[in-house]
Amino acid sequence: MALQISPAALGRPLADVERVQARVLAWRRDRYERLGALAPEDDEAERVSGIWVALYWLDGQPVGPFSDGAADSVDRVLREARLGEAVVKGNKPSRYTVYQALGIVQALRWAAGRYDELPGFAPADPHQRSA
Repeated sequence: MALQISPAALGRPLADVERVQARVLAWRRDRYERLGALAPEDDEAERVSGIWVALYWLDGQPVGPFSDGAADSVDRVLREARLGEAVVKGNKPSRYTVYQALGIVQALRWAAGRYDELPGFAPADPHQRSA
């Protein structure tokens, strides 16, 4: 599935983000097949849910997870990640749990090129470091 992400919002190739999206979809599909629709949530499931929320926002949604506005620049993506960090630290109320907020922050910082690795979905390449 081709994403409609603004190239200005990414600090890494779109193909990398599309590969992560495919891996997240496969993880969610596998969990659903193994545990069913009423599977209890756990920390990792919530984190992956947050990664999905971040990818959905990056894919052209006009309202971010924590504020209004589209993901139209790396600066905007990083600003949204900072808002998520406040949720993770317990300094800002949110509709997302701490682990969902953590997944959102990780995915946004990774997509912006600030993290080399997105745990579980995009291992760091020891031969190529992000800017």
